[in-house]
Amino acid sequence: MLSVTALAAGYGGAAVFEDVSLDVEDGGLVCLLGRNGVGKSTLLNALIGLLPVRAGEVRLDGEAVTKMAAHQRIRRGMGYVPQGQAVFPQLSVRENLSVVRESSRTASRADVDEALDVFPGLAELTSRSAGLLSGGQRQQLAMAQALASRPRLLLLDEPTEGLQPSIVAEIEQAIERLHRHRGLSILLVEQFVDFALRVADRYAVLDHGSLVAAGATHEGR
Repeated sequence: MLSVTALAAGYGGAAVFEDVSLDVEDGGLVCLLGRNGVGKSTLLNALIGLLPVRAGEVRLDGEAVTKMAAHQRIRRGMGYVPQGQAVFPQLSVRENLSVVRESSRTASRADVDEALDVFPGLAELTSRSAGLLSGGQRQQLAMAQALASRPRLLLLDEPTEGLQPSIVAEIEQAIERLHRHRGLSILLVEQFVDFALRVADRYAVLDHGSLVAAGATHEGR
């Protein structure tokens, strides 16, 4: 589903990562691990098209998307959930999801309902302002927004960051459902190694701008 070959990117004159190659199989879940500041979020920004790459290639389901803008990649089937529970706080839960539906060429009301089905607790709060939600509920809403565009590949940037254990368990269940039951391809950036190894098929470790290890998750335990 995703093929990344010899990718390099950075900010200004500074390279954040170089010569990064990895694959996410159709229906697979790969977890990208690494310490803070090694470039994991930067890599996701480059994959979704928010940061220009300096070298290398990104392919989605065989199609080269390296030079496409972010909105073009989303229309091709990429979904992205950045850090920070990115929602519109002044809008209700339903309105947040409607924004995605109205800006998408393919998403429908049924897609919004299907995204809410992944988070039953959130489905009971559709009229509540997003600014009044808990941190965990906002994270679930951010994920539901990405799902409403019907992605084939989902990029998740530390979805459990700062959340209490009960919400982390709900996020884990949602990821498992999307991966195991819906066959969604996922690239997950995560700090919690145990969580990552439980949900992922494969892992990769980024350090000092390069991938230093990779393999099946049972090999990483």
